[in-house]
Amino acid sequence: VYAYEIMTGLLVPREAAPAEDLDLMSLVPRSDEVFDDLKRALLTADRAYRFNNRSSEFIASDGYRIGLKGKGEIEDGLRAAGGDELDREAVDWALDTPAVTAMVLGRDGQPAAASFLDPRAFLVLACAEVRMGSMRSSQAEPRIEAVAQMVDREWPDPFPEQFVGLSPILQDVFGDHRSPRI
Repeated sequence: VYAYEIMTGLLVPREAAPAEDLDLMSLVPRSDEVFDDLKRALLTADRAYRFNNRSSEFIASDGYRIGLKGKGEIEDGLRAAGGDELDREAVDWALDTPAVTAMVLGRDGQPAAASFLDPRAFLVLACAEVRMGSMRSSQAEPRIEAVAQMVDREWPDPFPEQFVGLSPILQDVFGDHRSPRI
């Protein structure tokens, strides 16, 4: 969500900003290098983080969790949750959508290249998770609405019409008043 704020120049409402545990998706095959890089970054920010191999999570002393999931793990988890043909098609589309790469500024003011899930793919995955009951966060709907508004207002690529039916929120944002970009 923070990446989308940077890329669109729009801010999400406070209730949609991440405040709970964090899940990161790795678009590269699972490797020790990804975990080592993340571990170095987390330990630089907070030495309290420890990695739990069984859950693939970094856990801070206060209980805050950062889960690292590979593309395959996300796909398997969503498929195991069930869902209909629309859900399966949505998951396939979202996981096949290329990542978005952008230059961001670090805390030290230095530019760094970063890759993020396309916000349209984020919306599709989040809505599929809500539909299948695998996401029960109180922030899910406010976050989906905030990102949908960002995509509608500032994203250069249109939201895929075939997935508008995944959520009443998507129907409200993209359904009745089709953007000229669609």
